[in-house]
Amino acid sequence: MLYRIFSKNSLTSFALLPLLLLALRIRLLTSEIIPAATDVNTPLWTMLFGFIKADNLYLNIVAVAFTLITALAVNRLTNHYHFSQKQTNLPAFFYILFCSGFIMIQELQPILLFTPFFVFSMDRLFLAVASPRPMRYVFEATLWTSAASLLYGKGVWFFPLLLLAMAMMRILSFRGFLAAIIGFITPYLFAATWFFYNDTLAQYGEFLTETILNPVAFFKHNVMSHIYIIIASLFVVLGLLSAVRRLSMVKIVTRKYYRFVIWTVFFPSALVFTPYFSFDVLPMVAIGASVVSATMVASWQKSRTREIILLTLLITTLLTQWLVG
Repeated sequence: MLYRIFSKNSLTSFALLPLLLLALRIRLLTSEIIPAATDVNTPLWTMLFGFIKADNLYLNIVAVAFTLITALAVNRLTNHYHFSQKQTNLPAFFYILFCSGFIMIQELQPILLFTPFFVFSMDRLFLAVASPRPMRYVFEATLWTSAASLLYGKGVWFFPLLLLAMAMMRILSFRGFLAAIIGFITPYLFAATWFFYNDTLAQYGEFLTETILNPVAFFKHNVMSHIYIIIASLFVVLGLLSAVRRLSMVKIVTRKYYRFVIWTVFFPSALVFTPYFSFDVLPMVAIGASVVSATMVASWQKSRTREIILLTLLITTLLTQWLVG
């Protein structure tokens, strides 16, 4: 049933995505959970949080809205660049599923606002591959990621991933590198100018350094969280293996895109082993994981297997958010 509904690119399937997201956020929307990221000192986040902090419901609605925006952006990326064999809503389905297991991921965190900008940056780099003058798209990609890092300070850690993607897609030249650097520093120059004008430049520098290098608290696991991580990780690993096998069967240009998608799983996952990241990075991992999972499931022949596995993932996700703190 789940596969038959969300594998189609129909209006009914599209309309059910927000309902699925709300259904998976029932505990968050009906509880008095206070978002954990109340001490983030990035400029844009401070403004946003100060504007809506009067009501927990508003914070949760914003979190749901940005999760849906990213899910639809990932869905568009998959369909537009032909990662899947047909037009489908499965990538959005998987993104919503992967971002619903832990309450700490459902809460309004800066990374939820960062991820749609990063997906847009991916789209810019994909356009650069087919362009005779890719510097413009490279500049836009790093500009949007850098601007979003004014919301999510640790977003600067993903700048090397963009450079790695440029190298893999063979658009990393001297001019392209300069365009990337200029795009990256431009938002920070504007932010520094603003704080210099208000005579708070030194304070801004301290806040920025603290946000980027601030260690995160370790996540406390229980039996259910271990079960969920094992099931979800095994499923994503199978998706990655399927994606690697599929590389030889797609067009050369699609192969370049696919490599970037695969690295959006590996790179954030590696960051979890540093003291500066924890499971808060899952919305970034979910970008690539959703694409490879959707393409893997679409390639399976047995419909009963698809339905059983998708139902198992959905039930496990629901149990995790209710049984894990």
